[in-house]
Amino acid sequence: MRRIEGSVLYLLALLAIPRAGGAQTDADVVGLMRQDGVALPHFEWSNGTWASVRVDSLPPLSAVIVRDSTGRSDRFPIVEMLDVTDGYDNTGWRVQMSVPGDLRSQGYPRPRLGYMVSRTSGDVPFRRRPMNENDPLRSAMLDAIATGANTVLPPVEVKAWEATLGVISVVFFEVGSGPGVVGCYGTITSGWYRNDWDAPRVATRQAGDCEKGVQHRSPLSLLERGGGLYVHVTVGGWEGADYELWSLEGDVSRVARFP
Repeated sequence: MRRIEGSVLYLLALLAIPRAGGAQTDADVVGLMRQDGVALPHFEWSNGTWASVRVDSLPPLSAVIVRDSTGRSDRFPIVEMLDVTDGYDNTGWRVQMSVPGDLRSQGYPRPRLGYMVSRTSGDVPFRRRPMNENDPLRSAMLDAIATGANTVLPPVEVKAWEATLGVISVVFFEVGSGPGVVGCYGTITSGWYRNDWDAPRVATRQAGDCEKGVQHRSPLSLLERGGGLYVHVTVGGWEGADYELWSLEGDVSRVARFP
């Protein structure tokens, strides 16, 4: 009888051991999905805050949800955890998806498919927003940039992205100012606007460098967590890119950075 009880307890202990790609957990993760079928987590929402994260520090997940800039959504089961040797993205998940052979063998950098989350709600993608000369928001953005600037340079290029979650619309803008041409600026400024704010708010300013280039920011997703709004942002080009989480509550601020 003792031998039977011992065997049952042993089997129960085995079933309790976490397995990669096992049962869905409560982990709330946001990251990037590459076109070669590799999901790269960047941040986890836990205990009311965001923090950068590694796959091997997370409990097992069964699947991730991937969204592209058009709003298309796909669910991909996780197959395994793997080491990723590209740059500093050193751990990731391989997911169950059809990948063309040329993408499997393609060298770094690999193109992205979209952003990924582990929850099914509370996020939307950003899309490019047209910004013409007569747009009142364009004028408001340039006024915000001029406020507090030591020197006001004429805009060379104005780019904007927009996302709407519930009744709140958020616009991210990046303005390259002269003297210079597109891609080579005197200064580059980025900032945010919410439709419940009085005016746009500047987040970053940097001097242009036509030889080394500048850090360009572009938003991936708008996230609602704990009653607050956050934005998942990529910084720089694809090669060597960093990722940030920005809070749009109170004073606009960066709350986490990956790596």
